[in-house]
Amino acid sequence: DSVDDVTLKAAASLGVHHTQLQLVQDGQVLPRGEDAAKFSGTEVQAVVVSLPRLCVSGDSDGAVHIWNQQEMARSGSLRGHTDAVRAICVDSALRRAASASHDTTLRLWDLDNLVCLGVLEGHTSAVIALKADFTVQRAVSGGDDETVRVWDLQDLTCLGVLAGHTGMVVDLVADFSAGLAVSCSDDSSLRVWDLRTMACTGHLQGHSEVTVASHADFTLRRAVSGSYDGCLRVWDLSDMTCLGRLDQ
Repeated sequence: DSVDDVTLKAAASLGVHHTQLQLVQDGQVLPRGEDAAKFSGTEVQAVVVSLPRLCVSGDSDGAVHIWNQQEMARSGSLRGHTDAVRAICVDSALRRAASASHDTTLRLWDLDNLVCLGVLEGHTSAVIALKADFTVQRAVSGGDDETVRVWDLQDLTCLGVLAGHTGMVVDLVADFSAGLAVSCSDDSSLRVWDLRTMACTGHLQGHSEVTVASHADFTLRRAVSGSYDGCLRVWDLSDMTCLGRLDQ
C-alpha cells in the first residue's frame, strides 16, 4: 500500500464505526427502534465479510451468525458467548473464526462443523477489539480493562499482557510476521507494541478525543488514526512523530 492507500483505509475504517446497518426485507428498508425489533430480534454488533460468499455477524445476545451472501440466507449459528459480540475475525480458507465479547472472553470457531474450538480467558472486562491470524496461530485483543493481550491460538494460552493505556482499547492493527501491533484507545492516544518482547515501543499523542480507528502499514512504517475530534492523523512509526493532520 502507498501512504495514500493507508490514509484511505483508515478513513474507511473510521466510517464503519459511525455507520448503522440497515435491515432490509423484500427490498425495503425496515424501520428502526421498537418497530425494527420484531424483524431483527437483536442488535448487530459486529460484521466481517470474506468475499465472495461468506459473511459472519455478531449479535447483542452473544450469538455469532454465518451468512451465505449468494443465497441471502443464514447457514449456521454459533452460541457460547453470554453477552454481546463486539469483534470478529474470519479465515475463509481455513474455515476458522474468532470472536470477542462483552462477557470478557474470546472464542475460536470451526465454521464447517459449527463448534467452539476453545475459549480464551484473561480479560477482566468487555473485549472490544480483536485481530487474529490463523496461519501463524496468533491473536491480539483489547478491551475495557485497558490492556492488549497476545494469544497463542493453538495452545489457547495468553502470551503476554500489554499495559499502558489509561482508557478502553477500541481498535487494533497487527502484523504478526513483523511482530508489531498498534492499539488505539479512548485515552486519545495510540501505542505501538513489539509482540516479540511484549514492550511498548511508541506512544502516539495528538488527538484531543477518543481514537476510534486505525490502519497501519508496517513495511512503510506508517499509520493513520481517526478520532472523535473530527480529524485523521498520519504517523511515522520509525520516529513516532505525527506527519500531518487531515481535518474533515
